[in-house]
Amino acid sequence: MKKDIFKNNSIINKGILKIDSYMEKNNTQKMRFNFYVLCFFILVVINPVNIFVIKNEILATVNIFLDFWFLILFSLMGWFSTDLYHSSLVIYDKSLELKDWKCTLKRIIKYSSIGYLKTIVVVNFLNSIIFSTQVIYFFEEEYKFIAEGSIVMIDLLLIPSFVKLFETIIKNREILRNVLRHAFVRQSVTMEDLFENYEFSKNFVFLNFDNYFLKSKHNIFFITGNNYSLDEKDMVKKLNHEIVDIYKELWYFHVKIIQEYHKLKTKKQKRKCLNILLYYFMIWVNFFDF
Repeated sequence: MKKDIFKNNSIINKGILKIDSYMEKNNTQKMRFNFYVLCFFILVVINPVNIFVIKNEILATVNIFLDFWFLILFSLMGWFSTDLYHSSLVIYDKSLELKDWKCTLKRIIKYSSIGYLKTIVVVNFLNSIIFSTQVIYFFEEEYKFIAEGSIVMIDLLLIPSFVKLFETIIKNREILRNVLRHAFVRQSVTMEDLFENYEFSKNFVFLNFDNYFLKSKHNIFFITGNNYSLDEKDMVKKLNHEIVDIYKELWYFHVKIIQEYHKLKTKKQKRKCLNILLYYFMIWVNFFDF
């Protein structure tokens, strides 16, 4: 995310930095993806030059094989898009030793990156057009059967990929739409004191907010057992309060950014601010048991 969206608004900037600190980045994966896209668009430039200017069959054959390779590559990316191309918010990663065992608890929110998915759709669409055009232009007269068979094969290859990609994009949009329509999101600006009054359920199974009749989901906190020693119970209690402090700080920025959102003048600023708030909304949908 860009950190200079609102240079004169420290609250929004701090809120961006806070979310950015939880983002798990895979720079190697991103660089590899960008490299593939760059290579593809270089090929996009070479193909028409060869068709209309150079008209070299050897270069055309090489281009067709490269087009086919990119079709396979980006089709596989489309099939496994939700596994390969997602982003993560790691809210916390805590561990402690209980009964001589190291117990680890993480809270990770994964979401598919719409930008990656749209890029794959565009690349596959352009690639199918270029591949079909080249095959027809250079090979239809002498190898008509091979040309037609190749086009049919490409169509069959792309259909599952497009279906999976569009399903993922529609699903993500629907999730975000439901989040934005949720009454909790619309009321959260009036609940600034939410984390000022809370109490844990028995054995720290979940967190209760009695003032607003809300509670957290299970499996967010370490739990205690009756057979734990007092020291072990104290360790669990301390770690759980650290986790609450993380959410408390996130809630503070969430409410403040919503307040700033309503002060913004232009649609462009509001849209950028809303993109930031969506990360916070995902955190609370993941946290609360509505």
